[in-house]
Amino acid sequence: HNVPIENIERIEVVRGPGGSVWGSNAVNGVINIITRHSLDSQGNEVVASVGTEPSGSLYARTGDVLNDDATYRASFRLDGAGSSDTPGGRDGNDDWRNAQADMRIDWSLSAIDDLMISAGVNAVRNGDLAVAPTLTAPYSAIEEHETERLGVHLLARWDRQYTEDENLMVQGYVDHRDNEVGTPEAQDARTVVDFQTRYYRPVLSEGRVHVGGGVRVTKDSLD
Repeated sequence: HNVPIENIERIEVVRGPGGSVWGSNAVNGVINIITRHSLDSQGNEVVASVGTEPSGSLYARTGDVLNDDATYRASFRLDGAGSSDTPGGRDGNDDWRNAQADMRIDWSLSAIDDLMISAGVNAVRNGDLAVAPTLTAPYSAIEEHETERLGVHLLARWDRQYTEDENLMVQGYVDHRDNEVGTPEAQDARTVVDFQTRYYRPVLSEGRVHVGGGVRVTKDSLD
């Protein structure tokens, strides 16, 4: 995912092992990107830039209220870069394009219940050069290849804030990626389904207990 910087509230960097809180892959640290609440990004915004490397970008966002208890934000981002030249003067075929659309809804269900739904779709195309074997001298040739990626994701999180120090969270996440690779030609598809829950509350006078659990299922296919 290419999270637009305009949608980011803050970035937390946690150093050191954190597997007990963040999962088995949090070996050396965690980078946690927290996006803005849709209530904090109301109205319309358009940002465009033009350059030589990358060649340019376009970002558009709109946000509004759905009702007295719900707000939304929708955004679109398009950016890319042109090809560079190899030391021998050949076109490097390393241009790339990225397009992404995102949507977020925040809904206050009650005085203590909040629901957040986030979804997005992302498409990437990039080129490269690869050395391929041949049957005649010099028995290799440089070929141009392209890689295309398409992904969609959906996240839903429910929070119940009993008190300032007591909270229950339930979250579900689905992510699907299709990759069409040209070096060598192959198609890869991956689907991830993740479910997590967490509860914490104070104990004794200075303590706090955290209880949680989760399950993740990953399905891969390669053709």
